[in-house]
Amino acid sequence: MMNPDPIPLTGQLQWRASTETPWLAVQPQEGMTPGLITLSVNIGTLGPGTYTGSVIVSSPTPNVVYAERVISVDLVVSAGQGQLSSQ
Repeated sequence: MMNPDPIPLTGQLQWRASTETPWLAVQPQEGMTPGLITLSVNIGTLGPGTYTGSVIVSSPTPNVVYAERVISVDLVVSAGQGQLSSQ
């Protein structure tokens, strides 16, 4: 997943990534910039349909402007497989 609207930074910044969406997992949950996160899904309890969740990426660094981004995640589960997309 690429951020379509990156925030220019100078130097490193601490970040945290989290989700409250039960079928979605984020790894790693914290790091330093630049960094990548991996999203994985568990469709074991989901029936066919479209599901929406989110990932919150934030910085615990004091005095950081725009220190939180919410990334929307859409999951389409069909009878045979699932498909994940983000915006």
